[in-house]
Amino acid sequence: MGFATADKNGAAVFSLSSFGLGIPNGTYPVELQDYYASGAYVPKVVAYYTATPSFGVQDIYNGYNTFGYVGDTLLLDGLASNFGSFPSAFQATSVTFTSAANGYSVTVTKDANGNPISKEFYGSDVNGDFSFNISPSGQYQYNPLYIILPALPGGEVMVTINGQIAGGRQVSIPGGVFYVLTGIQAVYYANLSTNSWNNLKSFEGNKVFSGDYLDVQVDGFPVNETGSLTFVSLNKLFVNSSLTKATPQNNGSLELIVQIPGLAPTTPSGFGLYQIYVNGGFYASTFCAFLTTFTYNITTPTPFYLNITPAGSYSVAPPHLYVDPQNITPESQLGVNKPGVFPTVHYTGESVNLLFVGFTPSAKEWVALNAYNAVTGTPITSLQYVFSPTSMPLLQTNGYGVAQTTLTLPNLTSKVYSGGQWWPVTYRLGVYEANPSVIAQTFYNAIPTNDETVNFNTTPRITVSPTSGPVGTSVTVTGTGFASQEQVTIYVQEVVVVPPSQVKTSSTGFFSATFNIPAYAAGPVSIVAIGSSGTKAYTQFTINITTPPQHPVVQVSGAPQLQPGQTQVITVTTYLNGTPTDMSSVSGTVLLPTGVTQSLSFLHVGTGEYQSVYLVPNITGTYVVTVSATASNGLSNTGVFSFSVVRSPPTPPTINTSAIISIISSQIAPLQTAISSLQSALSNLASQTSSAIQALLGSMSSLSSVVSQIQGSIGTLEAYSLGALIIAFIALIVIIYGVFVRRRM
Repeated sequence: MGFATADKNGAAVFSLSSFGLGIPNGTYPVELQDYYASGAYVPKVVAYYTATPSFGVQDIYNGYNTFGYVGDTLLLDGLASNFGSFPSAFQATSVTFTSAANGYSVTVTKDANGNPISKEFYGSDVNGDFSFNISPSGQYQYNPLYIILPALPGGEVMVTINGQIAGGRQVSIPGGVFYVLTGIQAVYYANLSTNSWNNLKSFEGNKVFSGDYLDVQVDGFPVNETGSLTFVSLNKLFVNSSLTKATPQNNGSLELIVQIPGLAPTTPSGFGLYQIYVNGGFYASTFCAFLTTFTYNITTPTPFYLNITPAGSYSVAPPHLYVDPQNITPESQLGVNKPGVFPTVHYTGESVNLLFVGFTPSAKEWVALNAYNAVTGTPITSLQYVFSPTSMPLLQTNGYGVAQTTLTLPNLTSKVYSGGQWWPVTYRLGVYEANPSVIAQTFYNAIPTNDETVNFNTTPRITVSPTSGPVGTSVTVTGTGFASQEQVTIYVQEVVVVPPSQVKTSSTGFFSATFNIPAYAAGPVSIVAIGSSGTKAYTQFTINITTPPQHPVVQVSGAPQLQPGQTQVITVTTYLNGTPTDMSSVSGTVLLPTGVTQSLSFLHVGTGEYQSVYLVPNITGTYVVTVSATASNGLSNTGVFSFSVVRSPPTPPTINTSAIISIISSQIAPLQTAISSLQSALSNLASQTSSAIQALLGSMSSLSSVVSQIQGSIGTLEAYSLGALIIAFIALIVIIYGVFVRRRM
């Protein structure tokens, strides 16, 4: 409601605000009440006002601002003092957040206390204010809706409250805006003694080395940015960036598995603790308590610090030896304080990568494989294996006490027999530092570093060679990782092919046995090796379908007809299973028309191809060539080819074609002259005939005129008399014309 006094012209200006109206959503008339001095007024609708639902989203941990971090508690406020105008009898059921950056959406169905929103009655009152519930006395009472901000990309997100109104109709009320900031949720370090991720803040003094591994988890990271870390000493004397970079998931979660770069130790260098900075995040800066700016892709400090321990300080902290660090398992897949960060099973002959961290800078290191009773922890010295310089050259660490190498594991046994029972074996790679005070440096005068590493064990494995073949194939099964000095029984399916009396493992659990595959149907069969200690390993062999051996195919070819004295080139092509194949032997004969047989020898000219050169004798008739070939499988076949020998026909007489042509030409010339004369005479005759015909036609025309006169004179004469006279006259004319023509010829 507003008041104003009209000026002398009767004009008044009103200013109305939608805040504080306290009305449900809908369209309402704006009524002007024109009051007179008497107090009476005239109402008039001058406009319409539409009340639209609206609400605010505030972070209660961040000064009730419209920005905050994933995991913060948010208040969704729809009171009339600032917002409101919800539908009457509205009840919320869920809240949806949608990222403006990539459209990623997540719907929250529980409040901050973990209770279903739909069952706690977060609704509107009769004035459209949100959120209220109804007390047992039937009165509306304020019931604010708090929810936990879910994982979302950094930047602007749109908030929608979903619910239902009277009659159960579903409605969604958009309009809330919130900004998700980038924040580090946790930093973990890899604890080799427990092979787990531990919270960095719970690590006393945060003592780590350059080269150690961290798992940094970031939420609210912009989806279009690439994340990385920077390590800055508190006194700003040293800055180093991690080379590890990663892109976030669609929900803005970013996990960086980083190796701490080369950093000067915290003490006694004077650099102090190192603070971790995140690069590429989204942050907000507030000025004068009300002006806020948002910035992408900036670097900001985090509340996490590192205490970089000097390398080689074995009395302060043991050095670290990582085995196959490339196979690291992220904390997000494992969980905090759960073992399994690095592999704990390795095999004989496996190539493993080693990373040395925290060792004396620029020192030479030996490596040995030490075995222990996995139950009692007692060293098993008989199984110790020292990697000699020939198998793994001495290492030298860099200035930060870091080095890398690769080695191949020797034979590993999984169990040893002692005190009447079998004991499992565990292994640990030990690092021994070359003694600088000794001239002849060997492993046995090296200094143990008591490095911290992940213990591992081994399990039995077997391989078969070859891996496929027909029944009866001779195969060799090789086993590793079995118990030391145990007997092994080998089965194919359920058939014992090698009894335990024939196989005994070495002290390092190795064995090898050869046998023939028994009769089974084609397909895979299981090969099982079971040790007397209970060890067991499996592999497969594939029995191939056997087909009976095929006879070779022999094709013989050559010239079909020759003359005595000519040379016949006989070509033989041999096939096995449809493919040209060389034979073990190829021989042939040729049967002459006289019944005599001659032998042929063949020369190998190509794969499956042979040739023989035969001089044809002075005998005509049919010659038959028969070739026999034997394949490598012992089977033979023959091929037959025949050709005929004929003598040359007599030479025909020579004809002088030039003389004949001359005679014919001399006889043709007179004929051509006579024909020309005849053609001229015929032309003249045609001309004369044409003149005679014209004259005859003229005579006939005159006759027709005379006839007409006679008809006029003797009209009384009979028609037949006149016809006879005309016929007689025509006959006379024809006779005269015939005589004339005969004379001209």
